[in-house]
Amino acid sequence: MKSRSRRASRSTGLIIDTSVLANWVNRGRKDLLSKYKGSYISAITLFEFLRGIRDDKKRKRALRDFKRLYKVIHVDTTTAVLASEMYVELQRRGTPHDDDGDLLVAATALKRNLTVLTADNGFKKFRNLGVDVILTR
Repeated sequence: MKSRSRRASRSTGLIIDTSVLANWVNRGRKDLLSKYKGSYISAITLFEFLRGIRDDKKRKRALRDFKRLYKVIHVDTTTAVLASEMYVELQRRGTPHDDDGDLLVAATALKRNLTVLTADNGFKKFRNLGVDVILTR
């Protein structure tokens, strides 16, 4: 897998990871959800967030809100192939990452030149593959 130079590319926006959305909601900071209106989330992030909501009405409301606030990016064939290449490269380097959702979000960011906003330290290893990552709490 060819590594992109981080200096050669400019981020075209943010893709928000599940860990950030969950932290905001769990800490009662729903105001931060709308602060990033217009940013991107992966369909993977949408799935991961919604699966944790047991109440049907709350899940439907969250889906409606997320579709209103964020641009949802679907995983296509190119992104899936890129994620698999990233997986193999991380294995080869001795820094494996087995969370398929994280790999797909990172591949989406790399493909679309987006910066990942995450609270998951595991994303740091994607920086070595050219993914721009911002860690937050």
